[in-house]
Amino acid sequence: MNLGEVVAVLGAGPIGLIHAQLALASGARQVFVSNRSPQRRQVVDRLGAIGVSPEELEDRVKEVSNGAGADVVIVCIGASELAQDALELARDGGRVNYFAGFPKGSMTQMEPNLIHYKELQVTEGSNARRRDVKRAIQVLEAGGYKCGGNRDPHLPTIKSARRLSGSTRSHRCKNCGNTRLKSNSG
Repeated sequence: MNLGEVVAVLGAGPIGLIHAQLALASGARQVFVSNRSPQRRQVVDRLGAIGVSPEELEDRVKEVSNGAGADVVIVCIGASELAQDALELARDGGRVNYFAGFPKGSMTQMEPNLIHYKELQVTEGSNARRRDVKRAIQVLEAGGYKCGGNRDPHLPTIKSARRLSGSTRSHRCKNCGNTRLKSNSG
C-alpha cells in the first residue's frame, strides 16, 4: 500500500485486522473494514481504521474518494460473493487482492470486463513476494503495533501476524507480558 491511498478490507477477522493495521502503518489516507458484526466493527474503530457494515461500505468509500472507489481492496473472507464486490469497489487502475482462500469447489460469477476496462491489478495472497514479506516484518518491528490488553479476543495476536508474514522470528512485546496487537493510533 502507498501513502495517501483509500483501502477497503472485507472482513474483520484476525487477518483483516492485521491488513488494516498494515495499511494504516503504510500511510493509507482512509482504511475501511467491513464486517457484519457490530462488535468486530468496534474493534476496527479502536485500531484506528473505520468499521462499517457491508451495506454501507461502497457509499463510504465513494464519499472519501470523490466517487472513484478504493485504491486497494483486500478480501479477507472466503465468501465467493465478495469476489465481484471487490472488483466493483476498486477504482480505475486499482488493486484487488483475494487474500482469503475460498472453500474447495467454490464458484462465483464475476464480470471480467471490470478487470479489463478498469485496468485492475488482481492478485491473491498465497505467494507473497519476498520484498512484501520483508516490508510487513519491518512495519511490525518498527513499532507499527503496540501491545494491548488480553481482554479483547478479536485483536490479532503476534502469532497470527507471524503466520501472515511467513516469519519464524519471534516478535516479543518489550513493555508487557501479553501478545495482543494494537495500532499506535489505538
